[in-house]
Amino acid sequence: GARAGEACVCKWFKTGGVMESHFYDSDLAASQEAIRLITKWNEKPLIDRMVKVNLPEVWTFQQDAGQEWKGKKVLQEPFIQNYQKFNSNTGWADDSIPWARVMQALSHFSYHASNGKALLCDLQGGVYNDGVVLTDPVVMSN
Repeated sequence: GARAGEACVCKWFKTGGVMESHFYDSDLAASQEAIRLITKWNEKPLIDRMVKVNLPEVWTFQQDAGQEWKGKKVLQEPFIQNYQKFNSNTGWADDSIPWARVMQALSHFSYHASNGKALLCDLQGGVYNDGVVLTDPVVMSN
C-alpha cells in the first residue's frame, strides 16, 4: 500500500492477534474523537505548530507472516521518532519540557471544547520541526 517500506508500529492484544476487525473499534473511535478535538485546538491561534494524531489502520497478516499470524488482524500506524510520554490518564504530567506543558494545555482545552463531556489525555508521541504527532490517545468521559 501507500506506506510500503516505511517504518511502522504493529499493535495487538496481549492475548495475541484477533481474526475480526471490530475488536479494534474502540481504539479507532478514540483516535477519531481525539482528531476532532485536536482539530478544534489547531483552529485556534494558540501555538505556531500543528498537533497531529496517527490514525491507526486495521491490517491483516498474509500467508508469508507464518502460520501463527496468518489472517490475524492488528493495528498498524507509522513509527514515531523520539517517542515520549507527555501526560497520563491518572494525573501524571511531565512539566520539564515546553511541549509537555502544551500537551497539558491541550488536555485542559479538550474538556472545555467538549462542554465538559470529554478529556483528552495519555498524550504521547514525537516532537518534529512542524509540531507534534501523537499516538494512542485516551478520551475520558462519563
